[in-house]
Amino acid sequence: MIRKLLEKTLRIYVIYSIIVLALTGPGFYFLIRYWDQQEAKETLYDRFDKFKKNNLAEFEVADIDKWNKYNNQIQLLLNVNSILPKDLTISDSINLTNNETEPTWVLKAPVKIKGRDYIFVTEVNQLESDDLIFNIVLLYLIILVFLLSGMYLLTKKYSTTLWKPFFHLLEQLETYDIDKTIKVRFNPTSTEEFHRMNLVIQNLLERNLEIFNNQKEFIENASHELQTPLAIVQAKIENLIQKSNLSAAEAEAIATVENSISRLTKLNRNLLLLSRIEQGNFPDAENIGINDLLHSPLERLKDLAFDSSVLIESELLSNFQLFCNLYLAECMINNLLVNAIQHNAPGGVVKVITMENKLKIENTSLGSALDPLKIFNRFSKKDSSTTGNGLGLAISDRIARFYNWKISYEHSQKKHIFTIKFQ
Repeated sequence: MIRKLLEKTLRIYVIYSIIVLALTGPGFYFLIRYWDQQEAKETLYDRFDKFKKNNLAEFEVADIDKWNKYNNQIQLLLNVNSILPKDLTISDSINLTNNETEPTWVLKAPVKIKGRDYIFVTEVNQLESDDLIFNIVLLYLIILVFLLSGMYLLTKKYSTTLWKPFFHLLEQLETYDIDKTIKVRFNPTSTEEFHRMNLVIQNLLERNLEIFNNQKEFIENASHELQTPLAIVQAKIENLIQKSNLSAAEAEAIATVENSISRLTKLNRNLLLLSRIEQGNFPDAENIGINDLLHSPLERLKDLAFDSSVLIESELLSNFQLFCNLYLAECMINNLLVNAIQHNAPGGVVKVITMENKLKIENTSLGSALDPLKIFNRFSKKDSSTTGNGLGLAISDRIARFYNWKISYEHSQKKHIFTIKFQ
């Protein structure tokens, strides 16, 4: 699954935060509780040691009742049973202060007062400690949640600002077309990596643009230079054909040469057309109904369809208007129709359909689907054993892109389907 970079980063932070909360919360609670237990032990033993050191030697039996009455932390009880070992236990016992049953830490130890056995009892209320521990852990979790939430929000906001130059550049590259005059604008940035990226991409675009312009110039110059020699050769061949003293072999050879020269002339004309389209040399535009636009190519290609045993059907459901150059629009449709006729099954059908802002050209075929990623490339081939598509589809695609129309291809029910969506 493809996710945005920021979403992936924040997802890691969220998972990390959940793990931290799940581990540190209970761990912090038990650690505080352990420390509290150790502190309670030290407190209780310290009371016992101080009592033995400061009070036990001078303590009188007659003082016990008064001691127990006014001392809330330490009680002296007569040991009527066996002597108890000095021990620290946790038990539900009666709180010495309010006579309520509460969980307490209790220290019981034997002492002798004037030769008689007594039990030294002191305690610490667990409820107060538990409440304190709970409040400390709750405060810790609240602080931790605020810390992690703040880190998440700050990271999201800061990352959005930090990555803004990258996304700005990405948006421009997505709509960048090398043969258009619109240039990519590089926003200044103080981030070293983004600055390096801007420089690298800028250099790359400049080199590609230079190569592209050189190629266009070469094609245009070569096509212009070829026009005159081709015209001369064509004229010479036509003069030779008109001679009556040619043998059958000579006539056949000349006809082959004439056919090759005609193909070369057509190729040269198409290369010139591509060069002119790429340079935007078709400023003249007018409003044209799609049905009127289709009329001329359909009439012109009737003979080609008849010779190829192909039937042309039309289903003109909508006569929407286009604002474009008439020559370019007819050239695009003509190339698509010629392609549909030439690459059709014997006795097949070419169907032309107009609908709301769409033109669809279908043709039957015994072959499999073409590669939609390569079909509009110049001289593309399905494989090494097939004849290439030449420049017809490449010119149609270039004309569509020139007017921001969208041309697409699909193969369905043994039909090749080309659809042009007009903006």
